[in-house]
Amino acid sequence: MISNLNSVQLYGAEIQTQGVIAPGWTAYLNIGLLESRIRDFDANLGVPAAIGNKTPKTVPDKFNLGTQKEWTFD
Repeated sequence: MISNLNSVQLYGAEIQTQGVIAPGWTAYLNIGLLESRIRDFDANLGVPAAIGNKTPKTVPDKFNLGTQKEWTFD
């Protein structure tokens, strides 16, 4: 539970793209970037925290790459 962070700064970007490799075969690429900073917190937090640190439980980067093939059976 993260309820004692009074002020947090978050900024990032996400890009998603998809393309056709061949008929019935597609590829996709997703990239997500997230930067976080603690700006203010409750002094009675009870866990290590400091202004300027990254927020806990925040995934900073995400990368997905894959393909999908469609099969038809008659």
